[in-house]
Amino acid sequence: MSNLISVIMPCFNHQNYLNEAIDSILLSKLNNFEIIIVDDCSTDASVKIIEAYNSNKIKLVKHDRNLGISHSLNSGLKVAQGDFLSFFAGDDVFYQDRLQSQYKAYDEIGNYLLFSSPILFNSSKNKVEDTQKSFNLRHKEVLGNPSLIFESLFTRGNFICASSGFCHRSILENFLYDTRLHQLQDYDLWLKLAIQDKIRFHNSPVCLYRFNEQGNGVSKPSLAVNNRSFMEAQIIFDKLFATEPTEIFKCLGLEKNDFLQLSKKAESIELKYWALRKQYDFTAQNAPAKATKELIYHPNHTEYEIRSKQIFQQETSVKSQIKKLVKLILSR
Repeated sequence: MSNLISVIMPCFNHQNYLNEAIDSILLSKLNNFEIIIVDDCSTDASVKIIEAYNSNKIKLVKHDRNLGISHSLNSGLKVAQGDFLSFFAGDDVFYQDRLQSQYKAYDEIGNYLLFSSPILFNSSKNKVEDTQKSFNLRHKEVLGNPSLIFESLFTRGNFICASSGFCHRSILENFLYDTRLHQLQDYDLWLKLAIQDKIRFHNSPVCLYRFNEQGNGVSKPSLAVNNRSFMEAQIIFDKLFATEPTEIFKCLGLEKNDFLQLSKKAESIELKYWALRKQYDFTAQNAPAKATKELIYHPNHTEYEIRSKQIFQQETSVKSQIKKLVKLILSR
């Protein structure tokens, strides 16, 4: 293989992990790669650590102010010279045979954005069981049935490890990360690609994924992070529906604009809330037209009154469900 691979690694205050991350890439058995490290105006010693390597394999891009992860990833994509792109995080560990394994998977599976399950480890470098089943179990579910990838992502939330990503750069030719997003930028891109059937999985683990812990339990995101993630999910769903409305329902086996059934199919609270909100808006928007049509073709006031009552009951039911979800969201 002679094609150059660009390993894109965003960095922000990763001084405690950078040496291990960079060393793991430099030890790669495949030699035709470059490392694009984008530092997002770190306030620790990250830049000094990177510059100390003085390696022609490493290209350092420095932001003069903190712009966020989406900007960092876009900066890396713009600078990358490789025919292939490999994504990585500054606090994870690269397998020595990763690039060989990923290129082999690309050769066998085809031109897709490829992912695999990571091995989870903690700050003590001990393996952590995937008790939340966010990676391994769901990867296995879609491995032999790629038609389920979009449905799993959309209805159940993100289960893809960004640090395991690999693709030919042509896959991302018309895509950039949405710079409004700071928590769910990967999820946004995965959904765009999945609905176009451009994502696949392979069996070989390619990295160690750092799983942060506090004391004896897994650390929980702060309320601010939860709230931001929730709002970003609403932005993502709105965007996706604006560009792919028919394809969404087709992929899920639902009638177009049947948001009520979508809310029942949704397992993530973010999608359930979004679908119910859309159902309420859609019903309210279309109720007058339906009522008028029924008066024209069925001039039976009793039938019209019954139909109007059904619409009203559906609106109040959906509104009630939304209120319950809001309470649940705020209590997290």
